Amino acid sequence: MYPLFAVVNKNRIYLYKHLESRYIVQSINGNLYYEFHEKNITNNVDSLLKLLCDEYNLESSEGLTIDILESNSSKNTSVILSTISKQASAKRINLESTMLKILMKLQKNDQLMVGLYGINYEGVNYLLENKNIKTSEFNLLAYSLEVEELIKYLD
Repeated sequence: MYPLFAVVNKNRIYLYKHLESRYIVQSINGNLYYEFHEKNITNNVDSLLKLLCDEYNLESSEGLTIDILESNSSKNTSVILSTISKQASAKRINLESTMLKILMKLQKNDQLMVGLYGINYEGVNYLLENKNIKTSEFNLLAYSLEVEELIKYLD
């Protein structure tokens, strides 16, 4: 088995390999992400799986295990997950529970003011209220998190 961790973000898929306590970015054809188009997600994901098989010298994608951190667009994530599940092992990772863990870690740094303004990710604001996540529109005062930073805060 070849385990990977994927972050679905807008129209991109970022891939990482989990080694011990860190995630190592996996380049795809020399890029840090694989771009997909909403109207053609299934074909794009099939192409990605073929690229991964070539990259890791696998006869088929059955040797891949991919944990997928969902996007704000549950429709895109569902199509990606469904397409991968037909050919490889795939598991959906809930975005809100991931944001909850990250918020709790970032709250320890008072300078970030995450407890007051939350964090922005993919244009959505996540704020911790009574150990629950409250989502709202992007907040200019919140701490903005990109995929490269998000991956640092995962266990």
